[in-house]
Amino acid sequence: MSSTDLSLTTDSLSMLTFLASGLAFVLGVVIAGLAWTQLHQVETALRLGNAFAESEYTQARLWFGLGLGFAAVSFVGMLGVIFYRLGPHAEE
Repeated sequence: MSSTDLSLTTDSLSMLTFLASGLAFVLGVVIAGLAWTQLHQVETALRLGNAFAESEYTQARLWFGLGLGFAAVSFVGMLGVIFYRLGPHAEE
């Protein structure tokens, strides 16, 4: 395998990684947004005296944290690909 072939493979993999990280970021933001909406609905139910809403509140907080964490990790992955592409080995 020549160095040109290896360079093309590396470029393709880094772009694929960037796109996958971007998709994961969007998915994490959507999950966090839906959980945020659920949190507000459950808070309203708790204020109205629904005793069964406590477990739903805990579950909504969990999903919000997972979505936010997923978005944060994938955003860092996107930044990693960007810095890799701009690194000292990048062709000019």
